[in-house]
Amino acid sequence: MTKIGLATLSFAQPLPYPANPDIQEIVEQINADSILAYVTRLQEFHTRHTYSDTASQTVGIGAALRWVESKVESYDTSGTLEFEWFPWTIGQTRHDLIAHKSGGAEQRGRYIIGGHIDSRNANGNDNMGFAPGANDNASSCAGFLEMARLFSTVDFDHDLEIIWFTGEEQGLLGSAAYANFLDNNDERVEA
Repeated sequence: MTKIGLATLSFAQPLPYPANPDIQEIVEQINADSILAYVTRLQEFHTRHTYSDTASQTVGIGAALRWVESKVESYDTSGTLEFEWFPWTIGQTRHDLIAHKSGGAEQRGRYIIGGHIDSRNANGNDNMGFAPGANDNASSCAGFLEMARLFSTVDFDHDLEIIWFTGEEQGLLGSAAYANFLDNNDERVEA
């Protein structure tokens, strides 16, 4: 009689990475209703096409960027954020909106969170047609607004930048301009 032995392999589950209580406290304060309201509001600008209206108070990329800035300013009651309208030019000058928060450590790095606020419809050259852009990319912009709300009350060791890029739907123009600026000025970015 032949005996057949079967071996069973068992894999130990990796130990979970311990939660950072400071981060967990921030995560527990995320308000899903606020995020939905931000997405809804960003859709109401009709279009956020990079080359849409910059002067209107109600439609276009300019109105959307000013609304984001005013919303973040309203959260920053201690005045810890500084805003920069970073200019870049391809055909026309446009701007990325950057909220800077300085860290408290003597030796500190720069951490960037960013995504694009611009939207477009099926015709990428249509800068006036309806382009609500809820998924692309009001959803991450809303997340950044919620982060700004929560981070305005937190002290960090390192510098933090939250960036709402423009020109992304036309080929990553705004983020490339900012990355080139950082590189040309030997600005170190940790992440």
